[in-house]
Amino acid sequence: MRDMKELKTLNIDSEDFEDILGKLQDSFKFEFSDYEIENLITIDQLADKVISRLNYKEGEECTSQIVFYKLRKHLTDKLKISDKELLPKTRLRDLFQRKGRRQLWDDVFAEFYVKIPKLTPPGYVILTLILSFIASVIVMFSSNFIIGLLLFATSWIGWKLSNRYGKSFPVNDLGELAEKLSSENYIDSRKHKQTINIPEIKRLVYDMIVDWQSEEDKKIISMNTQLDYVGQ
Repeated sequence: MRDMKELKTLNIDSEDFEDILGKLQDSFKFEFSDYEIENLITIDQLADKVISRLNYKEGEECTSQIVFYKLRKHLTDKLKISDKELLPKTRLRDLFQRKGRRQLWDDVFAEFYVKIPKLTPPGYVILTLILSFIASVIVMFSSNFIIGLLLFATSWIGWKLSNRYGKSFPVNDLGELAEKLSSENYIDSRKHKQTINIPEIKRLVYDMIVDWQSEEDKKIISMNTQLDYVGQ
């Protein structure tokens, strides 16, 4: 029976773990050397490895708060609105109306100091297209190649169009956007360069791990949980 107080070992797909390491390296601007990350490392030990590789002075400033203030100033200038209208809970859909949203989003953030994620198709559209791709391959190689090929082509065109015209936000509000940007661009987001907030980095590493997990596992994963990613 699973210990409901703490998950001792988390089984994680090797490819997913490589993706997590890639996100860490992109955000913190360094690369892990070969075999530096051993199997059954704890989340806390992984965070400590990130911190030791950075070798920066410790600072207390909150990175997501820095990003939020820069977002607010940027949007105030670009959208010509009062900064009093921009709060962490301000919804993105209230700032970017659906008509012309994608172009406005790209124009507003064209010169922002960190990379802003693109707008995407709705989740149900992505799921439908993935299922359509799978169905087309099955039909192509099991029953009717021509019909399968037509389904594949239709799915591909749909995928290209949905990515070109998708209008769904990566998050719901400004606060969540600031959190996302600071997580994905930690070093570039800092006000005082060559400084890090150690508790903040530990939380970011933890969040990157649990973001991939089931709701059940999220409740019992701790910093002491080991990551078992070999042989998946």
